[in-house]
Amino acid sequence: YALDYYKDALKIQEKLEPLNHPSLGETYYNVALMYQSTGDLAAALSYYEKALEIQRKALPPTHPSLATTYSDLGHLLCSMGNYEKALSHVKEALDIQSNALPSNHPSTARSQYFMALILNQLERYE
Repeated sequence: YALDYYKDALKIQEKLEPLNHPSLGETYYNVALMYQSTGDLAAALSYYEKALEIQRKALPPTHPSLATTYSDLGHLLCSMGNYEKALSHVKEALDIQSNALPSNHPSTARSQYFMALILNQLERYE
């Protein structure tokens, strides 16, 4: 149900808002989360990438929302077995978070956890 409402909202936003509007990026991000939660990883990937494209244009480069999208996209890519790309995205998230958030922020901890998952998959245990 939530996915249907997000997609309906997205249709309206795409007609009314500029294509680089932050709220449009947020809706794409939420649709990605819904697809990921249902197991449709390919659709989730597509929506995360659209969200990231908009957020890169609409938000400052150190915006926490941008970091969240990088982190979650990295986690998805890890789930899909694309570990090197996942690693790159989570590193980007951590770079943003180190500049934008306190070192003990829960979002930073979450990204560090994702980094550990990816490095474990790559057998980079050190």
